[in-house]
Amino acid sequence: MLNPILTIPRFLFTYLILWLLIGAIHSSWLLFNYNFEIQIAIVESSVFNVIYAILGLFTGYSLFFIKDKKNSIFNIVLNHITLGFLITLFWLQIGIYILENIFPNEMTYHLFLKKTYMLRFISGVFYFLFVVFAYYLIDYSRKLDEKNENQKQLELAVQEAELKALKSQINPHFLFNSLNSISYLTLTEPDKAHSMILKLSDYLRYSISNSQNKMVKFSDELKNINRYLEIEKIRFGSRLNYVIETNTELADLLIPNMILQPLYENAIKYGVHESLEPITIQTVSEFTDGFLSLQISNNFDPESYTTKKGEGVGLENIRERLFLTYQKTNLLQIEKSQTMFFVRLQIPQNV
Repeated sequence: MLNPILTIPRFLFTYLILWLLIGAIHSSWLLFNYNFEIQIAIVESSVFNVIYAILGLFTGYSLFFIKDKKNSIFNIVLNHITLGFLITLFWLQIGIYILENIFPNEMTYHLFLKKTYMLRFISGVFYFLFVVFAYYLIDYSRKLDEKNENQKQLELAVQEAELKALKSQINPHFLFNSLNSISYLTLTEPDKAHSMILKLSDYLRYSISNSQNKMVKFSDELKNINRYLEIEKIRFGSRLNYVIETNTELADLLIPNMILQPLYENAIKYGVHESLEPITIQTVSEFTDGFLSLQISNNFDPESYTTKKGEGVGLENIRERLFLTYQKTNLLQIEKSQTMFFVRLQIPQNV
């Protein structure tokens, strides 16, 4: 198992800073309580704390081994006590040995080391407890980060699956109706059938080529909407008219792939399809306050519209996709008057 302190920079930085603070306290204790020279105070603090800091890094491996073993609580506690005793004893012996060799002529200091042996041993136990607490805290933090990351990846995977499912619901009826219209036109108006096949081919090519893209340029999406409306224009003739108002400044703004399609399908289904009079679908777009704002409106026959229930799968599809993409619930607004239907859509930019 990799040591998280050595492999994760923020943990290593925190670990070193804490040992520097402990070293500063150790030096101050010698200077102000026992009036040792600053050289002795700094060297002793450095030796003891550097040794334990290094031992602490290796202690982590032992702790994870003890914890991962399926022992009883008694055995786990006993193993921790044994490990702490051995590490502290080794740390104390090696530290004293080094210091006595660094200051061979300081007999008063040698005596001080012996007199404070038990005090140092107790401090070593606290060092061990500090290291144990630090490792278990780091282990908990690391596992929590991994859990959050796994949860995030799972949510993204679910979101991707939901988005793909929603996209797969787009325009199957349009395709069937277009093929039926082409079949009819091949017998009555072959030129129109040929034109419709070419436009349908371009439309499907765009849909397939961008099927894996989350976001596309607004200009590309509008081009494909134009293809869709041109195909429907061949089918419905003078009963369908459309106007799209936009400008080049909006061309590179990003929009979810195929998100506009259900809006125009809805306008044709509830407007053109049920009406004998000409229906005009008008689109107005602008950029305001960080949003690409679109309004799509169409007139309709109120008598035929009242026979329909609800807003349709298409609009609900858009609501779900917008929420999954932007985590906002107010990006789609619907308004209906006696003879007009309005859909207002806001697409956040730079999010």
